[in-house]
Amino acid sequence: MRRPTIADIARECGVSSTAVSFALNGRPGISEERRRQIQDVAARLGWTPSAAARALATSRVDAIGLVITAPFTTLARDTFYLQLIAGIEKALAETPVVLVLKMVESLDAEVEAIRAWHAQRRVDAVILVNPREQDPRPDLVREIGMRAVFLGDPPPESGASSVFVDDAQTMRLLLRDVAALGCRSLAYLHSSVTAAYRHEGQRLEALADTDEIAVTVSPACDGGDPRGGPSVAARIDELVLGGVPDIVLCEDETITLAALSRLSEHGLRVPEDLGLISWESSPGLAYRRPAISSIDRDPMILGQAAVEVLDELRTADAPIRRVIDPPRLVLRDSLVRRPPHDATSHDTTSHGSTPAGAGPAGAGPADAAPAEISPGSRSDA
Repeated sequence: MRRPTIADIARECGVSSTAVSFALNGRPGISEERRRQIQDVAARLGWTPSAAARALATSRVDAIGLVITAPFTTLARDTFYLQLIAGIEKALAETPVVLVLKMVESLDAEVEAIRAWHAQRRVDAVILVNPREQDPRPDLVREIGMRAVFLGDPPPESGASSVFVDDAQTMRLLLRDVAALGCRSLAYLHSSVTAAYRHEGQRLEALADTDEIAVTVSPACDGGDPRGGPSVAARIDELVLGGVPDIVLCEDETITLAALSRLSEHGLRVPEDLGLISWESSPGLAYRRPAISSIDRDPMILGQAAVEVLDELRTADAPIRRVIDPPRLVLRDSLVRRPPHDATSHDTTSHGSTPAGAGPAGAGPADAAPAEISPGSRSDA
């Protein structure tokens, strides 16, 4: 069915197109009776304003762009972005602003998409994710004059607005919490795809700085990008050969499940023989058995805060830097309080029952249990 136009309304009302335009845009020059007649006919015909025409008249298109750059196979199962989009849409629900979504597999393709949106007047602001050390996007949005906010902490010299969680602080809190559970060694499995992101670098720096726990860092291909390097299974094999740590920490749900499967193939039990933590929280991890302990991240909060910052940037005269309080460890079945460390703690040839005194995580003395904190508050820096 053809979209009704101002000319159709003018013909139905027996007036000029100019009169219809005045009536629908609230401009003076026609009587109130005629204005109501034109508005009634417009509603009956199902007329809605053209986004392109409104953009030419107001320099606004009431649209925010989000480009997600990652291998498509990874995006197909990544719950983080689904929750992020839900948070953005929740913040936009009571407004006329819409979210325009684009998925690409390279940073160059993302830059091209942003330039195309600007040239076509498709969006008047963008949400940018996963800042990198050498990132062309701050200069790009400054060059084209587009409002933008990063989800993540861009380089300070970029002068970009941002909403982020301090990943280094989150990692330090996690290390403190697992040390309180008796953990003395930890292996971190992370995707080689995310190695270039600043937040990953901040996590790795925090791991390198700790002196309480022996840390092994293992970049691993999560299966989403075959170019990414060794598989999770191969990394677990290396850990078993070198000595099983007290805890394996995994960057996301996919790596966590792959690690759990491979550990089981080696005859290693979670949590009896070692603990398992996911940096990513999802229902799939929380409701399986054993339920997997995780960092209580809420991407919806980031999405909502990004929309708020973009709105504030309309009148702000300086970049906005909003820091979300660090999420905390949620204890589930996959962690227990470790016994004092000894040479037989991780004998992979025989497995007894859970060591005496080791019960469900958090079941020991209150002063030793990690706290669980809601990540919902924020501060502007």
